Amino acid sequence: MANPVLNALCERLNQAPCKTLRYQCSPYHVDDALHPVVQRYVRAAHVTPSDDTLIGTDEDQQIKPQMVETTTVSDNRMKYTFTLRDLGCP
Repeated sequence: MANPVLNALCERLNQAPCKTLRYQCSPYHVDDALHPVVQRYVRAAHVTPSDDTLIGTDEDQQIKPQMVETTTVSDNRMKYTFTLRDLGCP
């Protein structure tokens, strides 16, 4: 039996231009499934581990996006959606 959600996702992905990126897990990061993805963004953005945040503050303590391109907040302020900056493929 076909899954309509999965089919819709596959159809949408097939329409968008994309590149395939493959990541391999490390035995040293077994508790962190997103480690390879986060490290790819860290390297591409040229940030230090202390800068590795979605949103930070500048010298005047004003909110400043770091790895986030856009942010949307739901009307009830219960859902925050962050779109990461496009850093291109390595």
